[in-house]
Amino acid sequence: MPVISASTNHPSRPYVLVQASWADVPSVTQAAVYRVNTVTGECVPLRPYVCYDGWELVLSGGHGTWWDTEAPFDVPFYYLTTSTLAPCLPATPLAYDLFGRTVVDGWSTATSGQPWVLNGGTNPGNYDVVPGSGTHTLDSTNVIRYSTLDIGQTDFDLLVDVASPVTAATTPITTRAVGRFADPSNTYLGGLVFGIGGTVTVQIAKIDGGVGTLLGQTAGDAYIPGVPWRIQFQGAGTTLRAKAWQVGNPVPTSWAVSLTDTSTLSGTQAGVSSRRDAGNTNGTVVIPWSNFEVSQACVPCAPVTADTSDSPVTLVSDGRFWLSDPVRPCNDRPVPLCPTDVPAPPCSGSGILFVGMGPEIYGANSFTMRPMNRRRNISATRPRGDATTALRL
Repeated sequence: MPVISASTNHPSRPYVLVQASWADVPSVTQAAVYRVNTVTGECVPLRPYVCYDGWELVLSGGHGTWWDTEAPFDVPFYYLTTSTLAPCLPATPLAYDLFGRTVVDGWSTATSGQPWVLNGGTNPGNYDVVPGSGTHTLDSTNVIRYSTLDIGQTDFDLLVDVASPVTAATTPITTRAVGRFADPSNTYLGGLVFGIGGTVTVQIAKIDGGVGTLLGQTAGDAYIPGVPWRIQFQGAGTTLRAKAWQVGNPVPTSWAVSLTDTSTLSGTQAGVSSRRDAGNTNGTVVIPWSNFEVSQACVPCAPVTADTSDSPVTLVSDGRFWLSDPVRPCNDRPVPLCPTDVPAPPCSGSGILFVGMGPEIYGANSFTMRPMNRRRNISATRPRGDATTALRL
């Protein structure tokens, strides 16, 4: 794990020495440091001065040094180090279920502790749990069975395995993950349609106020009865994305369906749904669901970091202006702030001194062009004015 420290042990310099070590994380060869203001919450990257890539400093033997020459006065703050090359730690799921139980007529409680809520079909007779799977028994057509649980928020990243035990006959068998579910009349659905031709289709749909709308779909690969597929369905703000792949195959790098939808669906439940479409002639079909997990959308893992939040730093202005050179901190100088009625230091006060170079100023030129030739040329000059310096208190 990385280690980071911050030091203000130089009494005459208004900067912080920040050192970070990633020596025990071999994959990290460059890193960034951020200053976090504990009052405003502002997070600002520190500028690396040499050997950098964007805001990341190229480390030497896993170690890096930053000089924070722009830290605020009289406000506590701390530092955080991270890297685009750092490994990730798995995020804690919002909900998950391993289905390691046996339940007749119900799904009981998920492994993560939330109770399952069942809607649709013969309830609870169409819902059971066998070790490893929660099942939906589809003994009628055109009726959606829902199993949902509350994740406490509207955004979601849902992973779940599902299989069709048969090849769909006459009309498809639809199996979809569920997000922002408030009730059967208000929800998003994303997942698989097992088609009559032996291939799958990835879909995203919604039911808003009882009205169903297909938002997008993409034809997929062939399926084999009984072989599970993994569905990933994600909702982050107005963005909805879905993909699916046969378990054991590589995870697709791109989303099969990705779109935006501005509906005001705001349910906080997530789960799964199953249906034999109208006209399906397969007879009773039992759909198994397994390896259910919901995480925070867009945060599949948390990057490895280290911070100094346990020991926040405060730079005290101490009644002085600081004349700062951001490029060469060694040139920084404290300047006493004295009231006009005090003839000389020592004196008290507070403030910050900024010195900056203004733009170069050039004088205006004008002249009248006269006839000229090679022997009678005309020279023109553009005199350069002095650069200006502005001093702001």
